[in-house]
Amino acid sequence: MTGELWDAFPPVAYHDEHYGRLRDDDAQILRHVADWLAVAGITPGARGLDLGAGSNLYPALAMLPYLDRVTLWEPGAGNVAWLRRETLRLRGDWPWTPFWEQLADAQPTVYKPVTPRLALAHAATVHQGTVWDLPAARFDVGTMFFVAESMTSEYGIFE
Repeated sequence: MTGELWDAFPPVAYHDEHYGRLRDDDAQILRHVADWLAVAGITPGARGLDLGAGSNLYPALAMLPYLDRVTLWEPGAGNVAWLRRETLRLRGDWPWTPFWEQLADAQPTVYKPVTPRLALAHAATVHQGTVWDLPAARFDVGTMFFVAESMTSEYGIFE
């Protein structure tokens, strides 16, 4: 999927279906990621990347306490607009609270001191681009959740 195909992706509908509530599989993933990040040896002040963020903030949230900056790198225009709104949303209901709570339950000393909405608004930058546009050696740690199967419809490139 490239260009206009990604631009047609419906971020609100995707978010509502997949992240409108915390599912058991996501709770397990969050706990594993929190535990892994806790022992990963990330240098304070690191720069993070979430590649293909879509309408999922939890990979960025998982990295947030370890980073000064996190870039959400996303090809679709609709997803980019959604991410820009959501990373700056400081008021009202916040659907990411149960996701954050999973991280805090797994690694309380890391996550409980952080106010996630403020930290995300301060640290996040949203960039429109594909994996092929990434600059070399610009990030210290990164995530790429649920992306590989949608990078291309050509099996050889996927493989």
